Amino acid sequence: DKVGIMDEHSRWTWLEFNRRVNRLTHILLSLRRTKGDRAALICENCHQYAEFLFAVAKGGLIGVCLNTRSTPSKLAYMVKDCQPRVILAQDKFAPILGQIAPGIAKDNIILIGEGGNYESLLASGRPDEPQVEVSEQDLYLIQYTTGTTGAPKGIELTHKNWMNNCIVRFLLTRLPENEVYLVSAALYAAGNLGHFLAACFAGVTVAIPVFSGKSFVEMVGREKVTSTYLNPTTYRIVRE
Repeated sequence: DKVGIMDEHSRWTWLEFNRRVNRLTHILLSLRRTKGDRAALICENCHQYAEFLFAVAKGGLIGVCLNTRSTPSKLAYMVKDCQPRVILAQDKFAPILGQIAPGIAKDNIILIGEGGNYESLLASGRPDEPQVEVSEQDLYLIQYTTGTTGAPKGIELTHKNWMNNCIVRFLLTRLPENEVYLVSAALYAAGNLGHFLAACFAGVTVAIPVFSGKSFVEMVGREKVTSTYLNPTTYRIVRE
């Protein structure tokens, strides 16, 4: 019954969250996606983002978390480069999907938010554990650089890469189980994603709001956050 994942609008126990992840995994696999296929996501922090990260892991798919602050031309380059078979998009990014992912069939687009089909698809998915064999050497995520000195470059990271990252971070932080940990910035960035996955690895309650100074302060007070991290830029935003 312990709350596992929360954002500004929803909260799920670890049991509820796992069932939602399983449903999404089965939905992705039912779209004729098989182990090793790539699935892309363009979305701000929310519980659906967390569900995507664990669903691609369970299904043996390769996740691509697109930078929401990139220009449409750079996003189009990333999509063309990684060739996803399915794309999940927050409704606010729906208007640019035709520009950044023209080759993705309509049936392989899942929209998150008002008027989207994410929740209805999830309701039709099975909550049981997917029976997919995944190796630690399998690719888990492709993360793109910002492309400040040229075209964005896709960095391939395996399950073992991220597990080792989680273990090291856990050994450094030793988060107790009753911790409420707030991830303060966007999950498409590797550093922020590392904080998120390590907190999940520790089994604490993890908050993943869309970052702003206001949302940060409000969630810290409302949810009685006990741990977080801030880089100099986000610290300045919170102070102001």
